[in-house]
Amino acid sequence: MIVGEVPSVMRFLGLFHLFPLSIYQIADLEQDKRDLERQVNELKAKCEQIEKRAAELRQVEEKKHSEEQQFLKRTNAQLKVSNNTNG
Repeated sequence: MIVGEVPSVMRFLGLFHLFPLSIYQIADLEQDKRDLERQVNELKAKCEQIEKRAAELRQVEEKKHSEEQQFLKRTNAQLKVSNNTNG
């Protein structure tokens, strides 16, 4: 543990007020906070891109599935007509 560092147990227990932080520790923590906020924003943006891409792919797959269903229905109808005229 670094001198002046607040042990995590004391921080958890709310006893950190007994060990005031130096201006350097505060500056470091503020920088850490900004870095973490930036990372959160980047991950949120990445997540939104992934969700958008997944929705686009799902829409394409649904369209292909629908087109395939229509093709099979037409084919089935044609086969029924062909079978009825031959049989």
